[in-house]
Amino acid sequence: MFTVSDRLRQGCHILSATTGRLKDMVEKGRISLKKVKYFVLDEADR
Repeated sequence: MFTVSDRLRQGCHILSATTGRLKDMVEKGRISLKKVKYFVLDEADR
């Protein structure tokens, strides 16, 4: 069975995550944002 991290390492077209979870995964090297073309941030004022 694959974990979420395993699946993300394979690549994806769309990723939806909370800002805290996304920050955590980037800092731990589980995902990279190097190839991101578009980045949408919702509720950034909170």
